[in-house]
Amino acid sequence: MIKSTKNNLSKFIKYFKIIRLFLYKIRPGYKIYNIFDFLNKDSIFLDFGANIGEISLYVNDKFSCKIFCYEPHTGAFNQLIKKFKSYSNIELNNFAVSDITSEKYIYLHKNSSDEFDLEFSHATSLDVNKENIDINNKIKVKTVNITEIINRFQYIDCIKMDIEGHEYYIMPYLIENASMIGKVVCELHGNKKNKHLKEKYENLINILHEKKLYGDWFVEWE
Repeated sequence: MIKSTKNNLSKFIKYFKIIRLFLYKIRPGYKIYNIFDFLNKDSIFLDFGANIGEISLYVNDKFSCKIFCYEPHTGAFNQLIKKFKSYSNIELNNFAVSDITSEKYIYLHKNSSDEFDLEFSHATSLDVNKENIDINNKIKVKTVNITEIINRFQYIDCIKMDIEGHEYYIMPYLIENASMIGKVVCELHGNKKNKHLKEKYENLINILHEKKLYGDWFVEWE
């Protein structure tokens, strides 16, 4: 009976994977996900700022590789649990990736009602100066030093990072360990938005170009 139930669940999951993979091809905006198509079933994929897991879901649907999600927002993390509770290849971590292991405040979007509001959860940030956050609407979260995370692995095929301005605290460590990371796909703030980060953005881009990492090892996610 138990074996039969597991088999039925496996078929059910596989069926919905097939449907989603079809939808990825026809929905506007999903073509950008092709950037992850260098991965395979043996890959290690780290999702910094996983939010509700849309990108990790795509990677899992297509490759079923080892996936590690990191998300401090309470509501978004609850969605990750619901979405991935049946997948043994996906590890969920309810903390923010930072340059120190500690506790910090994350600031919610100015239109967010509380820490369970999913509509604006993607805009939550450790950056108190971020333009669209409310400094009075905050929650204390655990942060973990990036070196503790990457030292768990011998090699990481891809790190996707969307952490709302805090990427500038992480990138120096990733550049230092570039040889053990296949590719970094990152949304950078300070270019078209969050102008207070413009100098950090320009400095990072210059470093990446000088080290010949931009465009191959480092892909700017927009």
